[in-house]
Amino acid sequence: METIGHPNVSMLKMCTPIRLEMPWRTLHNYVDCGVLVMRHMETYKCNPIKDRSCGLLEEADDQKQQLIDLRVKYLVKILMTEINTQKDVVVADVDQFAKVPDKEKEALKKSSFARITTRVKASLKETPITVKTEDTKSQHYELPTSFFNFVLGKNFKYRQFIFQTFPSLYIVFCCHFHDKLSTLDDAEEAMLQIYCEKSQVQDGHNVLDVGCDWGSLTLYIAQKYSNCKVTGICNSVTQKAHIEEQCG
Repeated sequence: METIGHPNVSMLKMCTPIRLEMPWRTLHNYVDCGVLVMRHMETYKCNPIKDRSCGLLEEADDQKQQLIDLRVKYLVKILMTEINTQKDVVVADVDQFAKVPDKEKEALKKSSFARITTRVKASLKETPITVKTEDTKSQHYELPTSFFNFVLGKNFKYRQFIFQTFPSLYIVFCCHFHDKLSTLDDAEEAMLQIYCEKSQVQDGHNVLDVGCDWGSLTLYIAQKYSNCKVTGICNSVTQKAHIEEQCG
């Protein structure tokens, strides 16, 4: 915004980022993000932030069932949209499943996760790793670092962490909030520590951080493990300049 001379830049610079205090907020940032993306779009009526209840109960067993129901609801919407090129395949599978005897249905349900995993893996083998990378670079990664200063914590933690909870099941999230009193800075630091623990980083290791963004993990490891040699790789001029400024 500063680069294009937006008239509200000076006002935004005086603002202090705050964490939304929704009454239904959970301890899991990835759950809150999912609710905001899905439920919020259906229920938002221009009401103040503090009133964004989205119809969810406070975090408890009843809310867990609400979240399960919502996930099923939105999954169906995604699968049945006309944009989904595999919609007819999904419909055919559902019709076929409806004709299966109840006993066989239960057996299929128990093996569903393994079968879905196999299908997804097979599909991924035929899919390119990434597309239109230059568009992403110009539209996103080359935005002024000052912009991301408004939405990220002090570590500029940006890239998502993929955490394996069960065989072949991964949950994606950016930060780790220990409790509802945790700040964004606390959550970033906790997530970076989890990175190091899961990767078994030890002082003296040579670490390669591919796609390091603004260097959150690169700089964290360099500061925490003084004998580590850390190399960060990014394809952004602004990100590289930020990292070099922090190292200087």
